[in-house]
Amino acid sequence: MSPELREKLSKLIPRLSTDQDGEIVGTVLAIGRVLKSESLDFHDLANALTVRDPMLGPAFYYSYERKPKPPKPGLYTREGFLRPWEQVAEEILERHRTVGKRYGGKFLLPHQIELLERIRGGLEQGHVHEGMLKIIDDRMRTAFDAWQAEKKGRAA
Repeated sequence: MSPELREKLSKLIPRLSTDQDGEIVGTVLAIGRVLKSESLDFHDLANALTVRDPMLGPAFYYSYERKPKPPKPGLYTREGFLRPWEQVAEEILERHRTVGKRYGGKFLLPHQIELLERIRGGLEQGHVHEGMLKIIDDRMRTAFDAWQAEKKGRAA
């Protein structure tokens, strides 16, 4: 149905709610003429009311199936370099072993360590856990930086 036809019908259909029988009949005849001008009939109108037009209205926006985004190949560092998920998991696990609690390290829980081991071995996809890995990586990098800063301070 064209937008012009929809507009005309949207003005006529509310007129059917009157108590005057003659006005109802006149409105039905007017709707019939408007439909006929576009080579349509009441069956087409009924079909248009029951079958959703996939390209119109808010129903289209909410029912639209978006294409899934391709999985990210890895995590970006603060400097903008892309590291594969296996490398991210390896770095986090290595820092977990080396950085002490005093600097903010050794905070991983057993299930997180197990997940990182699976990602490192390629048994688990890293992009599925991207949000968590970003947080852990950032926290581990901060702890590593604090540890390195103290090591430099002692050496000087």
